[in-house]
Amino acid sequence: MRFEKQWDDTHIFVEDGENEEMVLRAIAHASFELANQHQGAELHGRHAVMNPADSADMPRNMFDVFISVDGPGPALNLDSMRGRNCKTLLIRREEGHFELNDYGYRQDRGDPAFMLDRAKAILAEWQSSN
Repeated sequence: MRFEKQWDDTHIFVEDGENEEMVLRAIAHASFELANQHQGAELHGRHAVMNPADSADMPRNMFDVFISVDGPGPALNLDSMRGRNCKTLLIRREEGHFELNDYGYRQDRGDPAFMLDRAKAILAEWQSSN
């Protein structure tokens, strides 16, 4: 997986040896892991970003309900989950190419590069464990 900034948008590309579904799962996983909670929400008593070690036990398919691998339109629509403000919307531009809704993400979460770097690391971990 690679990503690049084009104008005001972030584009994400699936690379050789990867599949769209696993890339989208890794992005959803990273987004959730790094998201802050909604004000007043509680998740197991935590009020900050999850420790990656804590999120390692989350099943890979936990986010499948937010992923659509068929056709045009939203490929990942993860606004919030379990009190965490994820704000991650990816639109499929063509096979293996997605565009992040940077405006919505940046308003609540800032620069998406950190989250996407974490998604790359998660994807690499999953690939090495197979």
